[in-house]
Amino acid sequence: MLFLIRAATPAGALAVALAVAPFVAVLQSKALAPITTVALLAAVALHYWRERRWPWPSGGVLWAALALFGWAAISASWALEPRRALFTAVQLGAYVALGAAACRAVAADTAEARQRMLLAGAAGLAAGLLAAGLDMASGHALRLGVRGLTERPGIEFGLKPAASAMALLLPLTAAIPGLPGWMRLLGMLAGGAIVISLPGEAAKVAVLAAGLVGLLFHLAPRALLRVPGPALALLLLAMPLLLGPGLARGVPAGHLPVSAAHRLVIWDFAIERIAERPVLGWGMEASRRIPGGGDPPSEARLARFGLSGPPNHDILAAATLL
Repeated sequence: MLFLIRAATPAGALAVALAVAPFVAVLQSKALAPITTVALLAAVALHYWRERRWPWPSGGVLWAALALFGWAAISASWALEPRRALFTAVQLGAYVALGAAACRAVAADTAEARQRMLLAGAAGLAAGLLAAGLDMASGHALRLGVRGLTERPGIEFGLKPAASAMALLLPLTAAIPGLPGWMRLLGMLAGGAIVISLPGEAAKVAVLAAGLVGLLFHLAPRALLRVPGPALALLLLAMPLLLGPGLARGVPAGHLPVSAAHRLVIWDFAIERIAERPVLGWGMEASRRIPGGGDPPSEARLARFGLSGPPNHDILAAATLL
């Protein structure tokens, strides 16, 4: 009963989700969406129940994000799939607003409740990493057993979403209260090593990038608080201009894994389509129906990236551009 009373706070709602989400994600990654949605809604509702007012979010970053999704909604008027474009824009915008409201609710909670949330998150992350490591070491016996199977081709790739989620949660280790710095550092290194051993290149890159950003933050905390957001926004806007010239000339990709080589081909195709509509674009959800997106890459495109021969040619020649 005491546990339920303590959990009946905004931070407590997120603590419960953080405690169970990593382990559940290892077993079934699709469960992450309902767990996080319920937790965020519960945090907002519990704040209203306790304070009798809604935790309305605010701030420049929020309004910038909502403006982006507002533009996405407007783009439905010229999108290739208008209804889907509008629905996705509203859905994502509402989820961002819900997350911001939940953050406001947690910020208004007590310091003790927030500390319990961090401890629950650290414990949940440790359980998820342990489960993922054991699953890998046992030939995926854990995940196969949950599904009632003895074998299933490609089941190892089901760990990718869980690995990515745990990579995002790993920085929480640095904020665990009551632990000396060396123990938190050891926890992050051990957790990072497990994530890197799991399938999924995105999770590996996330861990390495987080380590670099963490080091830079340690060296210059004030400067780093101001730089990443604007720098990332500018980088995303400039990416077609930065990648376009290099991809147009061709980048030798025959030595890359087939998934990485396929991404280069996709980026090359996408930059060509961006150049056709550089201002308004093709509208939200355009990748589903953009002209040429369902076609395989041409032999000329593959040759430009050095992908005309084995081992990647046959796989990429049968793949679509988007």
